[in-house]
Amino acid sequence: FFLNMMNVKYVVGEGDKIESWPGLDRAFFIENILLDSYGDKDKRLNSLYNISGISPGHLSYVTKSHSSLALDWKKFDLIEHSLIHSFNLSESDSIIDIDNSNPNELYVEVLTSGPQFLAIGEIYYPNGWYASINGNPTKIFEVNDLIRGIYIDSEGSHTIKMYFSPSDLRWGSTISWISFLIIFIMIFSKR
Repeated sequence: FFLNMMNVKYVVGEGDKIESWPGLDRAFFIENILLDSYGDKDKRLNSLYNISGISPGHLSYVTKSHSSLALDWKKFDLIEHSLIHSFNLSESDSIIDIDNSNPNELYVEVLTSGPQFLAIGEIYYPNGWYASINGNPTKIFEVNDLIRGIYIDSEGSHTIKMYFSPSDLRWGSTISWISFLIIFIMIFSKR
């Protein structure tokens, strides 16, 4: 489950044998999203992984803390205390391009036939990461306690931008420049 979700393509086996692994792409659409009501990570993981043969592209979850998704949630009987929403994936839903040439930015171009949930196989880190869809700010969701997800609320062509801009880095840079200017002024004002 985790290897598929993290875009693993090869696994080193016994005797340095490299085995092909059918991992998912770096970004993938999720067909069914669960809203977890447990609040207990261990129970959540055990319940999800006890469903045999599950793929993160077929079924993944967001935690209750991310319940701002205004979707038509239905009761999910296979996992206690969970709600589910299914997306209508079609063949026209596709990931056109992924550009990660800058380590602090990620661009994903997608084409959707309606509302979809896109997962990106990168670690979820809430402090400093922001996202936008076609230039409009949007929320990044934590998917399966590990990776990032974006809810796309309409059909069409979309450019998703994720960028890293932590406030402590901006504050540190500002304080450094101010300190440099003060020292510079102090050195040259004594002459």
